[in-house]
Amino acid sequence: MALQTFAGPVLGPMKMLQSTVKQDDSPALPRVIAAYLLANDPRDETTRHLLAATQDENANVRLAAVRSLGEVPRPSDVTQRLQALIDGDSSIIVRYAAAASLVRLQYFSQKDVKSPSALTKDLDCQQEALR
Repeated sequence: MALQTFAGPVLGPMKMLQSTVKQDDSPALPRVIAAYLLANDPRDETTRHLLAATQDENANVRLAAVRSLGEVPRPSDVTQRLQALIDGDSSIIVRYAAAASLVRLQYFSQKDVKSPSALTKDLDCQQEALR
């Protein structure tokens, strides 16, 4: 059971990573990996880093950041950034991913989904349990 709990947050982003990264994007690879690994972290600091990554010059980094922003409930200013990407990103894939993340965030807001602060507390408790 503990393995399943751990595998979801780790393997989920890795599956997204595998489908996104191309071999010719090796200089951007660390930024892509970082964005995917932050997907399930709801903290405000993480959200700020992912928002910054949506402005990266590399489309794969922007794609990873946009997908990661839609994985857990985020503050409302994230929806504004996603809408801006839908309207103006140079990559059609990033635009579609931004739309998908926006739909997921809207779903979170309509359902009884834990707030980012509640998720952060859960994350902190899990980290304490592992120590």
